[in-house]
Amino acid sequence: MSTKAVNDRMNYLKTNGWVATIAGMDPTTQEFVIARALFDPEGMQMAVARMTDSKTPHFWPRTLNDDTLKERLVYGSTPNDLRFDSTVWGRIPDDR
Repeated sequence: MSTKAVNDRMNYLKTNGWVATIAGMDPTTQEFVIARALFDPEGMQMAVARMTDSKTPHFWPRTLNDDTLKERLVYGSTPNDLRFDSTVWGRIPDDR
């Protein structure tokens, strides 16, 4: 990555608290950085989905079964009836 690309990503992280990139990387490798400031004292619950093909999503945790995996989201549509269930999301502890 160029110096400008790295600086752009760091500026985005400072502004938004997270940044992700897959451009120019190995197709099986993704990078996602989350600022610790976004964690509550018990940690953070999250779900992650990578959908290069909406019919066969890759996701974490394996128990994920809410609308995080809704096919229409892959195509850029945001349905009004989305249902997210954070009780089935993974927990990342805040181990500061």
